[in-house]
Amino acid sequence: MIYVLVILILIQPKAKRKKLTTGLPDTLINKIIKSLEEEKYFLQQGLNLNQFSQAIQEPSYKVSKVIKEYYGRNFPEVINAMRIEEVKQRLSQDVNSKVEALAYDVGFNTPSAFYAAFKKETSSSPREYQKTILGG
Repeated sequence: MIYVLVILILIQPKAKRKKLTTGLPDTLINKIIKSLEEEKYFLQQGLNLNQFSQAIQEPSYKVSKVIKEYYGRNFPEVINAMRIEEVKQRLSQDVNSKVEALAYDVGFNTPSAFYAAFKKETSSSPREYQKTILGG
């Protein structure tokens, strides 16, 4: 049963996506998405739009435009959502993991910011979520 839940979590889309009308080149769009989803830039603690834009060497206004249209959220919301998805995966794999340690591992600066973001994304606490997915 746990195996099935892990598979379902892994195949879920990371965030809501829309068809883009930015007029920006597909190469730029793909670069931004790849940097976030595959290279996992979102794991960097304290990451903001300017730092991310500099890291991928693209203007922040273009990055912001792509993220807003592609994910339907602003940059901080997307980063938090991706971090929460990462924590959800880790909680489903390691029953004994310390929640606060996971929060720092995925880039949150404080436990309170993590708990607020987790509650906003899942409507439950990390441990409640873990109990639900593990059937306990």
